[in-house]
Amino acid sequence: MMVQAPPASENAAMLPLVPRTTWDARFIAGHPAHAALERAAACFADAREWPQPATWRGALEAAGLATPLVTEHGLPIGFALSPPKSKSRRRRAPVDVGTIYDERIYVRGEVPSRADSWHDFLNMLIWATFPAAKRAVNERQRSALRAYVLDGAPRIPGARTREQDALSMFDEGGILVLSTPDAAPGVNAALERADADALGASVRTGEVVVFAFGHALHEHLLSSPLTVRAFALPLVVEALPGALDARIALADVTLAAALAERRVLTAPTGVPAMPVTAALFG
Repeated sequence: MMVQAPPASENAAMLPLVPRTTWDARFIAGHPAHAALERAAACFADAREWPQPATWRGALEAAGLATPLVTEHGLPIGFALSPPKSKSRRRRAPVDVGTIYDERIYVRGEVPSRADSWHDFLNMLIWATFPAAKRAVNERQRSALRAYVLDGAPRIPGARTREQDALSMFDEGGILVLSTPDAAPGVNAALERADADALGASVRTGEVVVFAFGHALHEHLLSSPLTVRAFALPLVVEALPGALDARIALADVTLAAALAERRVLTAPTGVPAMPVTAALFG
């Protein structure tokens, strides 16, 4: 994601994101992009302090939201507390692929998560809201990882593949733009110009819907008033239902299918960067 500083001058310095750390059970009201996460976030609406990763799946289960949270092999997906990072790896010890993030999710159903972290908490909410799409992202990332790092390798290569870059950019900072066939030309034109106002006007017609998929994007919107650019992925559907829950379900299966068929995000080129404004979310 690219953050734009307020236009105080042409040479205004780019300001780094300072992540928010305090818990706020009412964060959903802070930006309309968060609205899609409301059903999952409601599981934690009564929490007065940070809900810890070990409790997340149980809270989702109590609300009936955990059933789709499974791996390709049917293992329940849970959220495991990330161990402290080791400052150094034993010299010449081979890489243990089983400890790498995407492998752990795929094989064990464990999403490594940090305590008191908006980044990881929001990632969990995205998993609960778009489970099929997140599973498809993980399957693609794991497949790329296995082609990239072999068991027993002396080290992890210093550069990721172009596919890994594209998947990571969307998973962290992407927006999904669903449109009907009639609205698709206008959507594509707006994306090419990075014209958020034009895309927002298409959203208001009811023939386009935008979802913030990247959890780092949600974290930015929660933490900073600065404008952020997100990587936009347009997909066309035959029709859009009116209800938000039905739109979320359609977005989930549509994105999952496009990812599984490798029709999208095979390289980071050609992915438009769109300024994220409230207008995009109706």
